[in-house]
Amino acid sequence: MHTESGAPRERLERLMAQVLAGQPPRRAPATLGDRVMAELARRAALPWWRRGFSDWPLGARVALVLALGLLLALVLALAGRATEGVGATLSADVAGTINGWSAALHALGSVAGELAGLLRRSVPSAWLYGCAAMVAALYVSFVGLGAATYKVLQARS
Repeated sequence: MHTESGAPRERLERLMAQVLAGQPPRRAPATLGDRVMAELARRAALPWWRRGFSDWPLGARVALVLALGLLLALVLALAGRATEGVGATLSADVAGTINGWSAALHALGSVAGELAGLLRRSVPSAWLYGCAAMVAALYVSFVGLGAATYKVLQARS
């Protein structure tokens, strides 16, 4: 309903505004206030460790982050120890193959990095942002089409 003059659109907007202004206000259920207050009281009564992480005392948050960091360091150290002797037990052929693949992947990464640098220097940033927006729009469209297809197929069964 788009015209160049815009008059039908303005009339439609005025009509919609009148219809919406004439609607009675919606009323909340009578028990809503009591239920909200009861839920707030229930959450306030929870001990700190059962609440969200941001509600924990600062000392507890720091202690948890430090403990998780130490646990991560321990896991990485154990993984390093467990794989220490693996390289020595591999045959020369397998080690050569792994080294070849590693060198090929490194070369591929270097070429990709050089290509990205070249594109960044030679392509205007507006084009790159436009391409990124197009990719995002296509992604959203793909997800939407997938959801619609799923809904249609579910409705049939």
